[in-house]
Amino acid sequence: MIKNIKIFIIMFFLIFAFCSGCVKNSGDRKIYFSETEVRIKVGETYILFPQLIGINQDEVEIAVDGAGIIDIDGFNVIGLLEGRVTLTLFYSADPSIYGVLTINVEAEPYIRFTQDRITVKLNASCPLPLEYGNLNGFDEISFIFTRDDIINLEQDFITAINIGEVKVTAYYVFDKSIYSEILVIVEEEKIISFTSDVLELSVNDKADLPLVTQGISDISDIEFTIANEQIAMLTGTIITALKPGETTLTATLIGDDKVYAAIALIVTPQPYTIFDPEYWIQNLNPKYNADTVILSPAEIALYNQNVFNGYLSTKVVNLLDFPLTVQGTEIREKINGYDQLMTKYTIYDKGIPISETEKTTIKNNRNIDMIASTVAVRYGIITEFTAVRSFPTLCYANSSKQDRFQETGLNVGEGVIVYHETADGEWFFVQTMNYYGWVEAKKIGLCSREMMVNYLAPDHFIVVIANILMIGGQQVRMGQALPYKLVTDTEYIVTMPLRDAAGKLVLNDCIVTKDETVSDGYLPYTLENVFLQAFKMLGIPYSWGDIIIEGRDCSSTQNAIYTCFGFKMPRNTSNQRAIPQYGQTVNGLSENQLISALRPGTLIFTSGHVMMYIGEDEYGNAYIYHNTSANRSQCIVQSYKTYSGQINAILKLY
Repeated sequence: MIKNIKIFIIMFFLIFAFCSGCVKNSGDRKIYFSETEVRIKVGETYILFPQLIGINQDEVEIAVDGAGIIDIDGFNVIGLLEGRVTLTLFYSADPSIYGVLTINVEAEPYIRFTQDRITVKLNASCPLPLEYGNLNGFDEISFIFTRDDIINLEQDFITAINIGEVKVTAYYVFDKSIYSEILVIVEEEKIISFTSDVLELSVNDKADLPLVTQGISDISDIEFTIANEQIAMLTGTIITALKPGETTLTATLIGDDKVYAAIALIVTPQPYTIFDPEYWIQNLNPKYNADTVILSPAEIALYNQNVFNGYLSTKVVNLLDFPLTVQGTEIREKINGYDQLMTKYTIYDKGIPISETEKTTIKNNRNIDMIASTVAVRYGIITEFTAVRSFPTLCYANSSKQDRFQETGLNVGEGVIVYHETADGEWFFVQTMNYYGWVEAKKIGLCSREMMVNYLAPDHFIVVIANILMIGGQQVRMGQALPYKLVTDTEYIVTMPLRDAAGKLVLNDCIVTKDETVSDGYLPYTLENVFLQAFKMLGIPYSWGDIIIEGRDCSSTQNAIYTCFGFKMPRNTSNQRAIPQYGQTVNGLSENQLISALRPGTLIFTSGHVMMYIGEDEYGNAYIYHNTSANRSQCIVQSYKTYSGQINAILKLY
């Protein structure tokens, strides 16, 4: 409606202006422009300077006879499209007082190259990548060359006549400020080749790539691809062999995939070192057979029952045979057993010591007074990797790396008995197979006892035998068993636990590739498999209490290995060494005693630490495998002679 009114007013003003001229006044009030017509460019801003006599700026309005050609912001006029409009400025109180200005919006001529450089082979021809507009044709463009002996130009087509570079400037003949430049590079024909069809290397060897080029001065102009990057890698023109196998390396000219060459790469194995499991298998004492089963599944089951029966020493419980109720006094004792940690260490929240009041709040949240005299336990499955804590808090004691509130880590898929929960409902006090403590409630899916038992003791299950494997968006660590519904030649349909909005357990089907990262059931307990599993964790970081999922502490590292065979292992070194019938106290062991008395795979203990004896090298030196916080703070292989601790216990799982 307003737009129609403005158009009507404009038509009225145009007729009136034609009859009466461009300046109107009434009495002492006048509006006029010093010029009747202006020219602006598209995108240019023109500021209106009307002469107002007896009228304030806020008392005038503007009308335009065409839409879309200009934009008006106050007294600023912006050219939008090429065209012509009439602008009328009139007195709001008396439209018969007005001034008229004609505005011509003109498009800017343009000339531009679509590339800043092009490369042309000698004697070849191609069009210049030139765009132009708002001109009367190509004839209004002229060219300047920095050299006359490199290319010939006919219209917008060039022919390369000599090797070299020339800068070409195209400009508007009527306005040299309108121009564009391009660099034309003339090169000889480019060729990539190798001096041989095959390059043979051993693992870890390095060699110069036998590459020959023509017309290519910079190696960065060539893109190198290796079909299987696990077999070899390229740095510059140096090829490094990574693992045995065969692959192909292709060198391709960037920008011209027709110029390329390929070479076959054959990588053969290097002699094994002490950092390879195969080394220890090959150097195994002849009295041991690497692929002989040490204990059968039935014998391992007897070991596990022995561990359950020795709970006072092992602290390992059978979740499948756990009592339906527990005395409240027992739960209180477990919870209060951690109290000394709160007073012994400084407690931090994000690096800042907490107050006594905050400590009291944490302790009160444990809700101990609400524990009944007899507690009917609940059941659950861990739905994501989580920590078992001494107190229901993420505040840490002592230091973030050696957090004394961190007891252990729990894998997705582990079962728990729920004893109690905090006053705020955010934490559960739970019993795992080999530990008890506080776990965040959001990482447990609650379920019936029957559902937990079926999940933990299925007819068919896989065991993760990789260090860490991603399944259903969750990182699953070595040794974890997961039930599966279906198996094909290529994959398993595994059941993964989830927690719904109500905190209940939900089971989700996930596809797991059938490969060397998983085992259908537990692995056969052989020395070969012990070494293969152990060395998958070589180099992983030491992590106190398994604070991080990527790391483990000393006892957790050894547990991960033996869990792959179905062993139910105590969590801490003090409990591992105390397994009835299998653990044994010793009073130091010399290297000779170690070699003569123990078979590889035996766990050996010093004060607060556990290691694995893995055998002798080719020189007769005994070696140990362990995850240590000393020096590099990682899982290492070490000569027994260089270890300073005194052996005080051993664990023979045979």
